[in-house]
Amino acid sequence: MKVKLRLLGTLSNIGLPEQEVCLPENTSVTNLLDFLNMQFGEEFGRRINHLGMWQISINGSVHLLSCATATTLQDQDDVVIFPISFGG
Repeated sequence: MKVKLRLLGTLSNIGLPEQEVCLPENTSVTNLLDFLNMQFGEEFGRRINHLGMWQISINGSVHLLSCATATTLQDQDDVVIFPISFGG
């Protein structure tokens, strides 16, 4: 299956900030993170290490990354991984 992936924040300069990724059927968010860690190496792992500091949008539905790890991705999903924004 193919998933459109965008990496924002400090992940945007690791590899391509936007790309189409080919993944096996029934890939979870955890599997995607493992794939990205293998593709981009230990720098990706260091930056994404604190899952509670990141959010993931899947087809516009936003979740804390740490709460979405078991979510199964579908063909043609639009996935964005980005830092939590703080403000006031």
